[in-house]
Amino acid sequence: MQAGGSTAGTDIIALIFNKYLGWSTSIALVVLDLFVVGPSIFVIGLENVVLTVVHLYVQTKVLDFILEGFNPKKQVLIISERHQEIADAIDKKIGRGMTFLEGEGYYSKSQKKVILIVVNRQQLMPLNRIVTAIDPKAFFTISEAQSVIGEGFSYLISDEQYQQKINDFIDEQSQQQ
Repeated sequence: MQAGGSTAGTDIIALIFNKYLGWSTSIALVVLDLFVVGPSIFVIGLENVVLTVVHLYVQTKVLDFILEGFNPKKQVLIISERHQEIADAIDKKIGRGMTFLEGEGYYSKSQKKVILIVVNRQQLMPLNRIVTAIDPKAFFTISEAQSVIGEGFSYLISDEQYQQKINDFIDEQSQQQ
Protein backbone atom coordinates (compact mmCIF):
# COMPACT_ATOMS: atom_id res chain seq x y z
CA MET A 1 0.00 0.00 0.00
CA GLN A 2 2.84 2.38 0.74
CA ALA A 3 3.97 2.08 -2.88
CA GLY A 4 0.42 2.34 -4.23
CA GLY A 5 -0.24 -1.40 -4.52
CA SER A 6 -3.21 -3.38 -3.32
CA THR A 7 -4.16 -6.92 -2.43
CA ALA A 8 -7.60 -6.31 -3.99
CA GLY A 9 -9.36 -6.83 -0.67
CA THR A 10 -10.67 -4.43 1.94
CA ASP A 11 -7.53 -2.37 1.53
CA ILE A 12 -9.05 -0.78 -1.59
CA ILE A 13 -12.00 0.44 0.47
CA ALA A 14 -9.58 1.58 3.20
CA LEU A 15 -7.59 3.59 0.65
CA ILE A 16 -10.82 5.23 -0.54
CA PHE A 17 -11.69 6.11 3.09
CA ASN A 18 -8.19 7.54 3.45
CA LYS A 19 -8.49 9.68 0.33
CA TYR A 20 -11.99 11.04 0.82
CA LEU A 21 -12.56 10.92 4.58
CA GLY A 22 -9.02 11.45 5.83
CA TRP A 23 -9.02 8.23 7.85
CA SER A 24 -5.68 6.54 8.34
CA THR A 25 -5.48 3.43 6.18
CA SER A 26 -4.89 1.19 9.17
CA ILE A 27 -7.92 2.53 11.07
CA ALA A 28 -10.12 2.10 8.01
CA LEU A 29 -8.89 -1.49 7.66
CA VAL A 30 -9.64 -2.31 11.29
CA VAL A 31 -13.14 -0.80 11.05
CA LEU A 32 -13.85 -2.88 7.95
CA ASP A 33 -12.43 -5.97 9.64
CA LEU A 34 -14.63 -5.36 12.69
CA PHE A 35 -17.67 -5.48 10.42
CA VAL A 36 -16.56 -8.98 9.46
CA VAL A 37 -15.53 -10.08 12.97
CA GLY A 38 -18.61 -8.73 14.79
CA PRO A 39 -21.20 -11.13 13.39
CA SER A 40 -18.78 -14.05 13.71
CA ILE A 41 -19.34 -14.06 17.48
CA PHE A 42 -22.16 -16.54 16.81
CA VAL A 43 -19.80 -18.88 14.95
CA ILE A 44 -16.45 -18.68 16.75
CA GLY A 45 -17.56 -17.56 20.21
CA LEU A 46 -16.87 -14.53 22.38
CA GLU A 47 -13.36 -15.55 23.46
CA ASN A 48 -12.13 -15.91 19.89
CA VAL A 49 -13.76 -12.63 18.88
CA VAL A 50 -11.98 -10.84 21.75
CA LEU A 51 -8.66 -12.38 20.70
CA THR A 52 -9.34 -11.33 17.11
CA VAL A 53 -10.07 -7.75 18.18
CA VAL A 54 -6.80 -7.67 20.17
CA HIS A 55 -4.99 -9.00 17.09
CA LEU A 56 -6.62 -6.31 14.93
CA TYR A 57 -5.51 -3.61 17.37
CA VAL A 58 -1.90 -4.82 17.32
CA GLN A 59 -2.06 -5.16 13.53
CA THR A 60 -3.31 -1.56 13.27
CA LYS A 61 -0.44 -0.21 15.35
CA VAL A 62 2.14 -2.21 13.38
CA LEU A 63 0.62 -1.11 10.06
CA ASP A 64 0.62 2.53 11.19
CA PHE A 65 4.29 2.22 12.08
CA ILE A 66 5.17 0.59 8.75
CA LEU A 67 3.17 3.05 6.64
CA GLU A 68 3.86 6.25 8.55
CA GLY A 69 6.75 5.75 10.93
CA PHE A 70 6.96 6.26 14.67
CA ASN A 71 5.87 9.90 14.76
CA PRO A 72 4.04 10.63 11.51
CA LYS A 73 4.07 14.27 10.51
CA LYS A 74 3.22 15.81 7.16
CA GLN A 75 4.96 18.78 5.59
CA VAL A 76 2.62 20.82 3.43
CA LEU A 77 3.55 23.51 0.92
CA ILE A 78 0.65 25.73 -0.16
CA ILE A 79 0.81 28.18 -3.06
CA SER A 80 -2.12 30.57 -3.33
CA GLU A 81 -2.87 34.17 -4.20
CA ARG A 82 -4.93 34.18 -0.99
CA HIS A 83 -2.00 33.07 1.18
CA GLN A 84 -2.64 35.54 4.02
CA GLU A 85 -6.30 34.56 4.34
CA ILE A 86 -5.34 30.86 4.32
CA ALA A 87 -2.61 31.42 6.91
CA ASP A 88 -4.98 33.33 9.19
CA ALA A 89 -7.58 30.54 8.97
CA ILE A 90 -4.97 27.84 9.66
CA ASP A 91 -3.72 29.76 12.69
CA LYS A 92 -7.24 30.36 13.99
CA LYS A 93 -8.73 26.94 13.29
CA ILE A 94 -5.84 24.50 13.68
CA GLY A 95 -3.52 26.50 15.89
CA ARG A 96 -0.38 25.68 13.91
CA GLY A 97 2.46 28.04 13.17
CA MET A 98 3.73 28.28 9.63
CA THR A 99 6.36 30.01 7.54
CA PHE A 100 6.02 32.10 4.40
CA LEU A 101 8.62 31.30 1.77
CA GLU A 102 9.32 33.34 -1.35
CA GLY A 103 8.69 31.61 -4.65
CA GLU A 104 8.58 32.48 -8.33
CA GLY A 105 6.33 30.94 -10.93
CA TYR A 106 8.33 29.24 -13.67
CA TYR A 107 6.09 30.23 -16.57
CA SER A 108 4.56 33.42 -15.19
CA LYS A 109 7.78 34.67 -13.56
CA SER A 110 5.53 36.24 -10.93
CA GLN A 111 6.47 36.32 -7.27
CA LYS A 112 4.50 33.96 -5.04
CA LYS A 113 4.20 33.41 -1.31
CA VAL A 114 4.50 29.76 -0.31
CA ILE A 115 3.12 28.60 3.03
CA LEU A 116 5.19 25.91 4.73
CA ILE A 117 3.43 24.07 7.54
CA VAL A 118 3.99 20.79 9.38
CA VAL A 119 0.92 19.02 10.77
CA ASN A 120 0.07 15.68 12.28
CA ARG A 121 -2.02 13.14 10.42
CA GLN A 122 -5.26 14.16 12.13
CA GLN A 123 -4.83 17.79 11.08
CA LEU A 124 -4.24 17.00 7.42
CA MET A 125 -7.85 16.60 6.25
CA PRO A 126 -9.07 19.74 8.10
CA LEU A 127 -6.11 21.64 6.62
CA ASN A 128 -7.11 20.43 3.18
CA ARG A 129 -10.69 21.60 3.78
CA ILE A 130 -9.58 25.01 5.02
CA VAL A 131 -7.34 25.62 2.00
CA THR A 132 -9.85 24.44 -0.60
CA ALA A 133 -12.71 26.37 1.06
CA ILE A 134 -10.75 29.61 0.82
CA ASP A 135 -9.04 29.00 -2.53
CA PRO A 136 -10.19 26.04 -4.63
CA LYS A 137 -7.40 26.87 -7.10
CA ALA A 138 -4.64 26.64 -4.48
CA PHE A 139 -1.75 24.33 -5.29
CA PHE A 140 -0.38 22.28 -2.44
CA THR A 141 1.88 19.32 -1.89
CA ILE A 142 1.96 16.94 1.04
CA SER A 143 5.17 15.14 2.00
CA GLU A 144 6.27 12.90 4.84
CA ALA A 145 8.38 14.73 7.42
CA GLN A 146 10.94 12.29 8.79
CA SER A 147 11.70 14.36 11.86
CA VAL A 148 10.30 17.58 13.28
CA ILE A 149 12.48 19.40 15.77
CA GLY A 150 11.79 22.88 17.03
CA GLU A 151 9.80 25.15 19.24
CA GLY A 152 6.06 24.75 19.34
CA PHE A 153 5.49 21.46 17.63
CA SER A 154 5.03 19.40 20.74
CA TYR A 155 2.09 21.58 21.79
CA LEU A 156 -1.24 20.30 20.56
CA ILE A 157 -4.66 21.55 21.51
CA SER A 158 -7.09 18.97 22.87
CA ASP A 159 -9.21 16.94 20.44
CA GLU A 160 -12.34 18.72 21.69
CA GLN A 161 -10.85 22.19 21.16
CA TYR A 162 -9.54 21.16 17.77
CA GLN A 163 -12.87 19.72 16.62
CA GLN A 164 -14.69 22.84 17.84
CA LYS A 165 -12.36 25.08 15.81
CA ILE A 166 -13.00 23.02 12.68
CA ASN A 167 -16.77 23.06 13.26
CA ASP A 168 -16.69 26.84 13.78
CA PHE A 169 -14.73 27.30 10.56
CA ILE A 170 -17.16 25.15 8.56
CA ASP A 171 -20.08 27.13 10.02
CA GLU A 172 -18.39 30.43 9.05
CA GLN A 173 -17.81 29.20 5.51
CA SER A 174 -21.45 28.09 5.22
CA GLN A 175 -22.70 31.48 6.40
CA GLN A 176 -20.49 33.34 3.91
CA GLN A 177 -21.98 31.47 0.96
